[in-house]
Amino acid sequence: MNISLLEPLGVKAEVIDAFGQEMEKAGHSFTWYAENAGSVDELIARSKDQEIIMIANSPYPAEVIEANPQIKLIAVAFTGIDHVGLEACKKQDIVVTNCAGYSDTAVAELVIGQVLSVMRKICEGDRVTRAGGTSAGLMGTEIADKTVGIIGCGRIGYRTAKLFQAFGAKVLAWGRTPKSEYEKEGIKYVSLEELMSLSDVVSLHLPNTADTRAM
Repeated sequence: MNISLLEPLGVKAEVIDAFGQEMEKAGHSFTWYAENAGSVDELIARSKDQEIIMIANSPYPAEVIEANPQIKLIAVAFTGIDHVGLEACKKQDIVVTNCAGYSDTAVAELVIGQVLSVMRKICEGDRVTRAGGTSAGLMGTEIADKTVGIIGCGRIGYRTAKLFQAFGAKVLAWGRTPKSEYEKEGIKYVSLEELMSLSDVVSLHLPNTADTRAM
């Protein structure tokens, strides 16, 4: 099969070259690009005659898919797939895969870092300190004993909830499919309205779809 990696992944060239050599040993052709495509037309051209497309988080719209009916698989080296023209993929029976789970902990830790930064006024304190000021007026607040609402308690939402619990927070959750095993761990499922009214902090962990966009 013809396989093409259409954008850089932040991986060393020798690693990608080694992967390509393995693909060629298995009887496939492999092409990769060190820079993102500059236009839809360029994406269409890069995808020509390719049966397996590999991308990360750059848009891969319906126009590109419709112009390349030979595509059989789009492998997304990313968790989300909302940047892919999924309806076009369905019409052409193209399989779309992603890398679910590879960054669950990293995302959850980033959420904690952002909340700490806001609640403890870390960025403001850094700027004031560098300017020779004092901490006057920059007293923050703690996560402990706060109520945190997790909207979308999948893998990442669950990891985030557990980290908030470790800080001493009470965790509420809303999701399409409540998990009884999570409730046994102290994560209480409530309605979306109740979650929003009771939470001091709300963390959103939903895919960007027509149903969730701007909710």
